[in-house]
Amino acid sequence: MFKNPFSFKGRIRRLEYGISLLLVSFVFILIVLGINNEFEYQDSEFSKYTEPYDFYDPPHDPYEYDLIYIYTALLIPLFWFGLAQAFKRSHDIGNSGWWLLLLVPFSLFFPVFFFFIYNVVLLVAEGDVGSNEYGEDPKKD
Repeated sequence: MFKNPFSFKGRIRRLEYGISLLLVSFVFILIVLGINNEFEYQDSEFSKYTEPYDFYDPPHDPYEYDLIYIYTALLIPLFWFGLAQAFKRSHDIGNSGWWLLLLVPFSLFFPVFFFFIYNVVLLVAEGDVGSNEYGEDPKKD
């Protein structure tokens, strides 16, 4: 399980995809909470300065948002991991992973479709028995 988790090649089982989905969701929530806490901290630091705000002499350190940049940078490998796992799960049911990218514009208008229904399809659908064009059956391992 979790062999080459950042690779887009191969196939994975439903269990690995389900664990990946939970892991990505959990880490995403932690990152968002971290960013939110950092903004709340910065807002509380700003509140002790007097009004009006002087744009020529800002009362803050220019490096105070470094943690927010770090949290945001952590989203890139998290997105890559989640997308790679979804591609491999699509390969297991016999579809190209590019279908995910074709659904992204549609999901901008109907986010429930992409994030809920397609993930349910990937979690419920039985994978192809035996090898297919994307690799060997992961149940053989």
